[in-house]
Amino acid sequence: MKAIRFVVRSVAILVVCWVGTTWGQQADSDAKSTLNLVVMDPLSLPLSCACVDGIGQRRYEPLVEHLEATIGRKINLVYEESLQLAKRRGLSSIDLVVGKRSVVLGDAEATGVELHAAWDLTDRHGVTEIRGVLLVAKASVIDSVQQLAGKKVAIGSPEHAECHTLPKELFRSRKIDASLIGHASIESAVYAFADQEVDAVVVTDYLPPLLEACGKLEKNATKTIAETQPCRGVQFFFAANLTSSVQESMNSAIASAAADPTINEALESQRGFVPVTSGADSGRVGRGWTDWRGPDRTGQFAELPASLAEQPKVLWRTTVTGPAMAGISATDRWVVVADKSADFQQDLFRAFDAATGTSVWEVRHHADDRMEYTNAPRATPVILEDRVLLQSAFGKLMCVELATGRPIWTRDLVADFGGEVPTWGFSVPPLVVGDRVVVAPGSADASLAALSLESGATLWKTKGHAPAYAPFIYGSFGGREQVIGYDSPGLGGWDLATGRRLWELIPPEKSDFHVGTPVPFQDGVLLATENNAMRWYRFKDDGQIDPQPVWHNLDCAPDTCTPVVVELEDASRVFCTAYGELFCIDGSNQLETLWSETDERFYDHTCLIAGNGRVLLWGSECDLLLLDATADGLAIVSQWRPMQGEHPESMSHPAIVCDRLYLRSQFELICIQIP
Repeated sequence: MKAIRFVVRSVAILVVCWVGTTWGQQADSDAKSTLNLVVMDPLSLPLSCACVDGIGQRRYEPLVEHLEATIGRKINLVYEESLQLAKRRGLSSIDLVVGKRSVVLGDAEATGVELHAAWDLTDRHGVTEIRGVLLVAKASVIDSVQQLAGKKVAIGSPEHAECHTLPKELFRSRKIDASLIGHASIESAVYAFADQEVDAVVVTDYLPPLLEACGKLEKNATKTIAETQPCRGVQFFFAANLTSSVQESMNSAIASAAADPTINEALESQRGFVPVTSGADSGRVGRGWTDWRGPDRTGQFAELPASLAEQPKVLWRTTVTGPAMAGISATDRWVVVADKSADFQQDLFRAFDAATGTSVWEVRHHADDRMEYTNAPRATPVILEDRVLLQSAFGKLMCVELATGRPIWTRDLVADFGGEVPTWGFSVPPLVVGDRVVVAPGSADASLAALSLESGATLWKTKGHAPAYAPFIYGSFGGREQVIGYDSPGLGGWDLATGRRLWELIPPEKSDFHVGTPVPFQDGVLLATENNAMRWYRFKDDGQIDPQPVWHNLDCAPDTCTPVVVELEDASRVFCTAYGELFCIDGSNQLETLWSETDERFYDHTCLIAGNGRVLLWGSECDLLLLDATADGLAIVSQWRPMQGEHPESMSHPAIVCDRLYLRSQFELICIQIP
């Protein structure tokens, strides 16, 4: 790569917003009436490079004006790269700070300013996380992070977690012995890479287009070979010296600002600031639809819109070639689908750029044997940080790098475990819990097996029955953590650590195909099958299932549809389709049928997503309906037929990430923007 050198003059930019006053003038005789807000956001206009439209031009002035008007106090707005520089400006106090979390916290510790994060800033896609991306020269033979063993990698300084701490963790977890060279800044790391002093560089995920636009990297001369795990991005911090009443008024003002599209546009943000949550998933707003029926397999999306536009706003369309069987998995940057070649000779696993629909990689696997309902893959791809699990209908399981499609490990559920391909193919997607991948080979010696996520090695296998077709779930039932799912005769629970079968539930009516996923419901599990209809079971204190259902609905007996639960203010409802009929069932009272409606759009297979008092229904003939889940009968709020082509069909579960809805048919994969 041609070396590019720049003389960069750092100019400290100080912007002060006073209404009717200038910097240094006293707007109010009471000094406490003014709050000092230091903005350290690296994508704010004064601190960034305004080379790319829509990136790095955030303006905080409209937000400050709103906050001032709402709380009735002056706010002194200062843009600075660090709290140290802000203090040198003679600020009497630092009351509010906006900036990248790891940088702000490092600065706060160094300057003795006590801060706590209250709000996360969503980006243009509604995401609050950032990652480090690993770049190499496009012409390089290096295509994966494993190939960097023995190579030099430039990383940033410790305060930039995504470019320092997380890359170290990536190389450590992969056991790759590379020379990670720390630099005083991300910019200096980029210069080292541009001058070919190192083989790779880690930068923040939003930086590549800015670095190219401002000339620090040559255009189209790099490629991404890996990503770090995510961390929180820009946050709004309150100083400890603020009184509780001031914090309450600020919280109300920031919340109301998020409803103003003008402010959000100025912040280059989809939803403005959202409250910081606690726990392991903190900051992961809209992170992804990374598994069957979403990341927890429950078919829930809390922010389903109240209504849809009259016509869908299609952001992009791209061609696919095989039957739409397996569900879609997606994050804010990747969309992964399991496809089939037009001649049905090969499985095609494809990854697309979520922003543009551009094909990023394709993994092909020869699979020309025949089976009922086509030989296309059934199992939804499972995305896990920097890798994705792909499974064919014939039992070939592949773990590949998410960024490149490069294989990490492969297993064969038939050859490795002595099983047989089920009549309708291997449909159970792998279940990942921690560092374990639970699969269902369905052989006598390995009805279930657990593999190492890192290497694919077998950790345990359990004797039992042939597989069914429904995905497994994992959770605490009866006070015991366990894997729950079907094998051919019935339902079971297994210990994750050892694979020991804990219990078995054989239904009274035999020969169910067991296609619908078990649904966690209240303190038990909700089942819905063709021969035994819908029923709810509870668990005993020792984690054993009570074999007698608490409630039983004989009306709804689906062959393939999995129910969804809608939690209302004072009740819950269960929605499910069966043979052309949509059922609304009382989840708070005996599973009684509240109403049902027959419609040709409910025949064959439907996929259901619930949330916000709504149910999104995707039919097998590609009808998309948004239903009012609170109504006393079928109430269609919005409806679309968004797919092109003659007689489009789909059994593929949609994916929703922030404001992006992904749908597919046998002809195309599309991305639609929703409210």
